[in-house]
Amino acid sequence: ILEKLPLIGGTTLLSSTAYNAGGAAAQKNYTAKDYEAKLLKGFPKADAHDRANIRQLAELSGPTADWLSAMGADLSRVANGSQLMPADGGAFGQMIVPVLKKRADALGVKIVTNAKAEKLLTDKEGRVVGVEASIKGGEPQAVPAKAVILAAGGFASSPDLVKRFSPQWAGY
Repeated sequence: ILEKLPLIGGTTLLSSTAYNAGGAAAQKNYTAKDYEAKLLKGFPKADAHDRANIRQLAELSGPTADWLSAMGADLSRVANGSQLMPADGGAFGQMIVPVLKKRADALGVKIVTNAKAEKLLTDKEGRVVGVEASIKGGEPQAVPAKAVILAAGGFASSPDLVKRFSPQWAGY
């Protein structure tokens, strides 16, 4: 894992609210369909492609919450149907990052902080085979990988994206 920030967990560590899901074991009467409907209500202009992505997100959210719980995440407090959070009301990020870090350690995953991915590396067929990254401010270097997952944080710092995808928050 290449983490741009100097700490493990990136901006997830700063998350103070909850994990949103539908159909998790902790949710007694709130299903993936309920969560899908809630998401669609917030994105009424969703096209067929967006609707398919929203459906998949909703369907996988409950099993993902249960997977996190099985690893020791406290997602036992439910609010507003879809929000799962620690029973003590503590910050979600402070709870979830150590759980994920423990799992990564158990799997032998190397985590490098202060590592800024600059460019995707591709083979002749155009498949992504790694990234070029500046590690700890050094010169960019190739980091080969069997798979690359880009996790670029949220879009809250982009007024245009907030207006497009969460118009209720535009201007905040």
